Amino acid sequence: MNYSRTSKKSHHRGARRILLASLAVAALACGTTAYANDTPASGTETDTLVNQIVRNYDHPDRDLIINWDERSNTLLKDGSAIRNGTVNARNITIDANFNGNQWTDKGIISEGTTHVTAGENINVKAHDDAVYTQSNGSIVIDGFKNLIIKATGNNWVSIGGYGVVDNGDGIKIQGAEGSTVNISTVAGYQSAIGNSVENPKLGKGVTINANEITLDAPRLAIFAGPGKSRDFAVNLNASTVNIKGAIDAAGGNVSINSDTNGSVTIEKGTWKGSFFAPAVPYSILQQGILVM
Repeated sequence: MNYSRTSKKSHHRGARRILLASLAVAALACGTTAYANDTPASGTETDTLVNQIVRNYDHPDRDLIINWDERSNTLLKDGSAIRNGTVNARNITIDANFNGNQWTDKGIISEGTTHVTAGENINVKAHDDAVYTQSNGSIVIDGFKNLIIKATGNNWVSIGGYGVVDNGDGIKIQGAEGSTVNISTVAGYQSAIGNSVENPKLGKGVTINANEITLDAPRLAIFAGPGKSRDFAVNLNASTVNIKGAIDAAGGNVSINSDTNGSVTIEKGTWKGSFFAPAVPYSILQQGILVM
């Protein structure tokens, strides 16, 4: 069953909670570093890298394409398209859609500080986690008009891919005016956004600000478990928020449009196997709070 309402500001305190602004909302050939100066019809030059870790790139007038493939499993063994760096381009495309070793097939990794900026579009596709932090790592993704993040790996039991997962010091996504964000996973165990489902007390939180936000997963759209030193926090703010999947705030906090007026739609996801029970009882509503 789908639910859609126009939200209003709302606040609530508590360790295990989901805040909804509505009062009634529910249920990369490895090779040398090469810059391929292709000039498309738009006149924008394009730099194409294959199996390269990009740490510094500052060309806001150029397009950046980073492709990783199976050879990275032998030659590099560890890494990702962008890792602990600052990247600024017009359009950014990352393709790590192959069966790697859980590191080579990630899209963006940060154990330190990572800042990714694009004036137009960002598209990240990875077999494992598309955007990932660990240890003291943090990530900021901003400036874009359209952001698409997709995790494609899945075996339903343990190994899959999160769309955006913070097991470090936080991830912030800030779109330009009128921007759209679409984050998805096909995994039956991992979530579209959140922190580790398997290991507790990791990460600080994920914040997304845009005009339109869509989260899509067959089971968990959002998972907010216990964080590093306090509750893991997911904060979404947009004129339109579409959530396709369940929300699980088992020890963390999820806030939707607590500072923004907008519409929120939550669609109950599907899951495989009897051990995947719905994370949220959609039928229970109390003052805009989805009760766990």
